[in-house]
Amino acid sequence: MNLTVGRGDSAVLFTQLDFGRDHPYFVHLKGIRQGASDPQRADRVNIVTGPCLFSDRALSLRDSSGRELNILGSRRPKWSSPLTEVCVDAGLSIYEHESILRQSRAAADVAASVAPSARVVVNLDVPRVQYYFHLLGTLADRYVSPELLDRWFRLVDLRHAQVVDCFRRRLDIELGRACPGRKVLVRVSAPLAAVEEYIRSDAARGRAPVLQDLVDALAQGQDHVWKMLLDLESPRDLSELGVLSYIVEELRAAGIHEGADPTLAVMVENYPEWKVFHRAQRLLRRLVAHGWSDRETGPHHMVGMYPLERMFSVDATGDWAPLYFNDPGRHARDEKGDVVDLKDAVSDLYRL
Repeated sequence: MNLTVGRGDSAVLFTQLDFGRDHPYFVHLKGIRQGASDPQRADRVNIVTGPCLFSDRALSLRDSSGRELNILGSRRPKWSSPLTEVCVDAGLSIYEHESILRQSRAAADVAASVAPSARVVVNLDVPRVQYYFHLLGTLADRYVSPELLDRWFRLVDLRHAQVVDCFRRRLDIELGRACPGRKVLVRVSAPLAAVEEYIRSDAARGRAPVLQDLVDALAQGQDHVWKMLLDLESPRDLSELGVLSYIVEELRAAGIHEGADPTLAVMVENYPEWKVFHRAQRLLRRLVAHGWSDRETGPHHMVGMYPLERMFSVDATGDWAPLYFNDPGRHARDEKGDVVDLKDAVSDLYRL
């Protein structure tokens, strides 16, 4: 059974997928190949999952003219006055809450479908340092002070810890139901850890970090996947460096840098992340072609699995819109006019 979401050029096809439990999914799939995509045939399965931070409603910024700014949209704000205030909601947004419930369940179902002898790793790839970049670029133009930037860093770090903790706890529950007794290693990704201190040190002095310095530090560090990637790609700005950091984790999951065991990487993420997967897949082929991996030690295969949300918004045109960019807030009214707690509603949709 298929389901099309959206209209016109934005329409996306989702296919029903059943893991044998009582909650089939509608998923958008990428990279499926006969045999190579079967988790039963892989010696190692690395699952990459995790949402972004905040949402457009959960984060608010204000400049000295009183103007509110949105730094999470696809269009970067045009800065004209110094930033004076950064505020975030204390609790997780509806987007974060729904993503954690949906992705943790799907990741556990993938883990349960793997051969009993295979090694399974779940990589929680929740961004942190990547979010520093949203305001770092304004430092050189004096639109943000070092003090306010430090507050932003601390807010990001706190939110990252909240999301990771919530995700891990929920994943433990889902794994316990889907594959009780199975050993699954859970790790938290930190692809930009090698440059975090460079960034913080420069920011504390009121200096924006030099992009090439960050690239050089990553290329010369101990992370072989970064070395491979930067041999082929050169980021044009901090935002692009952030995108490459997501690609690094997908390539790492594919096992391009280690071992001879057949490895399957499964990305269990929100649909908009398919663009990262597409780039990672092309780069994987280029890395193999450039001799970074022996074809005989593979296969190194990647699959993108994007489960459809059970709650999502519609935009002003009535089209499907992700909760990240169209967060309705905590409460809404139903057709009778009664107030509905959307967080409770989402929890009910994924109740065990």
